[in-house]
Amino acid sequence: MIEVYTFESEYLSNERDIYIFLPPSYGESEENYPVFYMQDGQNIFSEYGEGPWRWNMDETALELIEKDLIEEIIIVGIANTEWRDEEYTPSVDENEGSGGYGDLYLSFLIDEVKSYIDDTFRVRPFREDTAIGGSSLGGLLSLYAAMEHPEYFGKIAAMSPSIWWDDQIILTMAEEWEVDPEDMKIWLDMGVHEKDEEDEIDPVEESDILCEILKSKGFKRGKNLRYYKDYRGEHNEFFWGKRMGKVLKFLFGK
Repeated sequence: MIEVYTFESEYLSNERDIYIFLPPSYGESEENYPVFYMQDGQNIFSEYGEGPWRWNMDETALELIEKDLIEEIIIVGIANTEWRDEEYTPSVDENEGSGGYGDLYLSFLIDEVKSYIDDTFRVRPFREDTAIGGSSLGGLLSLYAAMEHPEYFGKIAAMSPSIWWDDQIILTMAEEWEVDPEDMKIWLDMGVHEKDEEDEIDPVEESDILCEILKSKGFKRGKNLRYYKDYRGEHNEFFWGKRMGKVLKFLFGK
């Protein structure tokens, strides 16, 4: 079941739709559930989005739940706005002429959206039960959320993250990150065919570097770090949706 709300933000002075997927047993039990906050939420569910650009994340989650491969979870899809580049980035990129509202967006997500979800639905609000994820700039934002607010987010899904943003500032932030990796999980992926003519550096090379930095911080591949290279992957929703089953099993697998 998916519920849709129009949500106004005082932090960002705008509004957007919030899409909420409730697991099969939600209406029949008194259980509390972990939560996965996804960016670009207008594209992630089968009933919404445009044609091939839907992730069908609800169908993937239901299939894995029915097979008892993952926990039952609540998924919160937060739609983007015309200010996507600004809201999903931690800094201003002078080359792009935009960005830098990432902190405000995370305040919106934590103080407004998460607070509403915690108060309205039966959730497990603790960091170890709370994931944040996204693709491209949404993946960049999710990494930034892990570094700035580890007290809220213990599970991260960074899919094809825009590591290139602002001269790869996220790599510098990762190098400076003081983190206890023991109770955190990070999914990182990249498609081999994501490089375009404008890219000076191959995105796979950038994600390789980020993976090595995370390992230097104590993350262990196969345990609390999964780095997946999609050898057919391009930079679009079709491939992100195809990978989502692997993401869910890593973050919420039984």
